[in-house]
Amino acid sequence: MEAPPNYVFRDRPNAERLHDVMLTARWKLSIEEIIAKRYVAVALEDCRTSGDIYESRDDAVRLWRRGDANQVMYLQVPATPWNLKTCDSLLWYCRGVYKNGYRPAGQHAGTGLILPNSEQRYQ
Repeated sequence: MEAPPNYVFRDRPNAERLHDVMLTARWKLSIEEIIAKRYVAVALEDCRTSGDIYESRDDAVRLWRRGDANQVMYLQVPATPWNLKTCDSLLWYCRGVYKNGYRPAGQHAGTGLILPNSEQRYQ
């Protein structure tokens, strides 16, 4: 799935890595598990992941063991695959809210990050 020709990637290598992580997570799960809202934890810096799939966002925050739990995106496995543009925009958005003080395992524990439901709203 390619982005439109006029789209300027902010971090294409990591967008591709995030894309691969989310596709792999979808392949590991049944449709029932995807509907049940499973989560993956992905590092903001380089999109590394443990490969684990968590039953809840709170489990993902609590069980992350690869560095600071605040420097991680906790993403629900999507029902439909994301394209590279979506992965790039999501990575940019999550890095931005981290830089502006959002801490999922710190002062904001238990409150998930509310993401815009349309790509156009956060590009």
